[in-house]
Amino acid sequence: MSTSAARAGHLALVRPTSTSKSPFLHRRGPRYYFKRKVPADCRELFGGQRQLWKSLGTDQLEKAKVMLAVEVTEFDLAVARHRRERAACAAGVVPLRHALSNAPTVPASEPRGDATSASLAHMDVLKAIETAFERLRGLMAPQVPLAPTAVSKPVPAHSTVLANQQPATSGPQRGRIQPTLLHLFEDWKRKQARPRTIGAVQKAVLEFHELHGALSIETINRQHARDYRDALIERRLSDGTIENRIGFLSTLVRHGQLEMVEHVLANPFERIEIYGGQGLRTPKDRRAFDVGELNLIYASRLYTQNDRPQGQCAEAAYWAPLMGPLVGARIEEVAQLRIEDIQRINGSWSLRICDLGDDQTIKTPGSFRRVPLHDALVQLGFLKYAAEQARAGAGRVFPSLSNDNANRIWSNALGKWWNRYIDGIGLSDSRLDYHSFRYTFRQQCSLCGIENETRDALTGHWVSNNDSGRTYMKAENRQYPYPKLVEAMKSLRYDELQVSHLFVEEPMAGVEEALLR
Repeated sequence: MSTSAARAGHLALVRPTSTSKSPFLHRRGPRYYFKRKVPADCRELFGGQRQLWKSLGTDQLEKAKVMLAVEVTEFDLAVARHRRERAACAAGVVPLRHALSNAPTVPASEPRGDATSASLAHMDVLKAIETAFERLRGLMAPQVPLAPTAVSKPVPAHSTVLANQQPATSGPQRGRIQPTLLHLFEDWKRKQARPRTIGAVQKAVLEFHELHGALSIETINRQHARDYRDALIERRLSDGTIENRIGFLSTLVRHGQLEMVEHVLANPFERIEIYGGQGLRTPKDRRAFDVGELNLIYASRLYTQNDRPQGQCAEAAYWAPLMGPLVGARIEEVAQLRIEDIQRINGSWSLRICDLGDDQTIKTPGSFRRVPLHDALVQLGFLKYAAEQARAGAGRVFPSLSNDNANRIWSNALGKWWNRYIDGIGLSDSRLDYHSFRYTFRQQCSLCGIENETRDALTGHWVSNNDSGRTYMKAENRQYPYPKLVEAMKSLRYDELQVSHLFVEEPMAGVEEALLR
């Protein structure tokens, strides 16, 4: 057998298989590996390799998927950073801190002229980048602990990608991977259903990663957390935003302590003081619409001139503001309603706020509820409108709305349109938005004598008694007594609200046939 034939036979025996519909996840023997082609302009970053292999350290598919997602993110970040550094160097701009961390120091005793200084500085930058590349090629595996310092020093984001790598001809290598925040995030994400929440947590993780590099959880200390807080303060973010982002990272560490890093007992993100400074934006302080403002809305061109927006908001723009003070739902809860969520229970029509559809989400399990329809909403023709949509074959109450956006939410376009619209009719108070309707609803419930517990049940804040009988019940069955909700909605009054000009004739015509079939 020729040498080439023998080599071909050997490769046929050890050829890895791509799995789980990912071109980057491969299995060789019992273990899973990350395999990625290295772009030609970034090969120097990976020791000249054309193809990158890295063991994911597991033979379990679900765990491999978590590790793979981290490696893909690390790889993409490394490539993007490398290209930015190269572009900055080519333009004569000082590159990112990773390259500068090894830049040679120019003695102060050597004066330089302007042109010469610029030229030598450019050469120094080139040297710094080459030095950084040499340092990165020789990085040790990520399981070597990084010594914590009082002032955290950046660690290259691509360190975990480079770890345990040998020349391409040596094939895949095995190595133990120490979890980073990215690992905890990818594992935590598997059980989350709200894209907006996932996106917000991911943003905090990537910000921390950009500031400190791919630190293992074991090496993250409170100084790292304080440095991240201070970086957010430098960007003039509000105290509430900073608190949320540090809280996201704290949540990930708590998750990791249960699932991935049981030996890590301290959470460096807990009890980090959040303080503001001069010029920081104050958190948005929402308020309720008063009745005069509601009447202004319902007398505006949207309702008197049928001036509806073009595009996906056409129908929802008319109904969502009417539903606001009469239903008290969140904007996403309104936007995602399906036809089957309009139900009649013992003769009383209601809206089911739920996450039973594959494309539906609710904020918390307690948000699952049924809200009896207010009589005014029926007279406004909402059921009649829904029946028309049902007869047209629509599965959703507002079929023109789309969730094709970064957060995968149905209310994306509707929320933006609403904020522009109320500004345009003179309600420019920054404390007003669609969520203000919930404040109005809760306030009016109190004014009408509706008990707090019943009001909370109507708005999705009610928590059932935690007894042995209810603990194991699904949210759909763990509900507040519906007859009490019906009585509460009969008590809800807006005597000064002027919407009678929008009432329709025969509001129940054809409703039962269309919605109860």
